Amino acid sequence: MTAWRLSFGGVLRSERVKLRSLRSSSSTLLGAAVVISTLVAVNFLIPGLGSLVLPSSWRDDVLKFLPSNASDAFTSVVARDNLLTSGAGAAVFAAWVLVPLIAAAVLLRKRNA
Repeated sequence: MTAWRLSFGGVLRSERVKLRSLRSSSSTLLGAAVVISTLVAVNFLIPGLGSLVLPSSWRDDVLKFLPSNASDAFTSVVARDNLLTSGAGAAVFAAWVLVPLIAAAVLLRKRNA
C-alpha cells in the first residue's frame, strides 16, 4: 500500500501543478503574469512566509493545509506530527485541485455565455 501511495502521490503532485496552474488559473485569472505569480506565491512564498509571520500557536495548524504539505501527508512513508493523516492529506490535496477547476468552469461558462 505504501509503495502504491508513494508512486501515485508523486504523479498526482507533479500533475497538480500543471493542471491547476495552467488550466484553471488561466481561465479564472485572465493573464499569464497573474497565473505565474499566483502559482509561485501558493507553492513557494506562502509556506515560507507563513512559517515566519504566523504565531507559533497557529503555524502548524494552518500550514499543514497548504498544497505542498497536504501532498506530503499522503506521499510520505513515515507519519509526522506536523502533517495531516494520509486520507485527510489526500482530501485537502483534492480540494486544492478541484476547487480551482470548478471555479474556472463556472467562470468560463459565465463569461462565454
